[in-house]
Amino acid sequence: MKQVKRLMKAFEKGKPPPQLEVRDRQEIVTTLFESRIRAIGLEPSMASGHVPLSQTPLARFLRERGLPEDVVEAVVSGVAVEETEAGVRSLIEAASEALRTKLQPDEVRKAQNIAVEEWRRHRLGAID
Repeated sequence: MKQVKRLMKAFEKGKPPPQLEVRDRQEIVTTLFESRIRAIGLEPSMASGHVPLSQTPLARFLRERGLPEDVVEAVVSGVAVEETEAGVRSLIEAASEALRTKLQPDEVRKAQNIAVEEWRRHRLGAID
């Protein structure tokens, strides 16, 4: 409702509409499912089905190392569209070098390995 009100106010004042935060249905359902599964002490499987980008192992790994959320989202999205494994590894390396607080070399290697695993899983899912 708040977003609708913001849109109406912008429209009434003749301003361009504000950027809205919209989640797709699959993300909402997945979030609800995961929270209920965790509430009963189970861990949902990440091996199949839709996993929100913000919940992937790579995203959690990067977030745990203090990377800003926008960087995490950009890296995870970039991994999904890379064409080659080498491209995935280069993306992680470039992201590490671009940050003010760089990841340690062993953390970069671990992030690259996690990213490649997610990339492969994503590619296999796209082929099926």
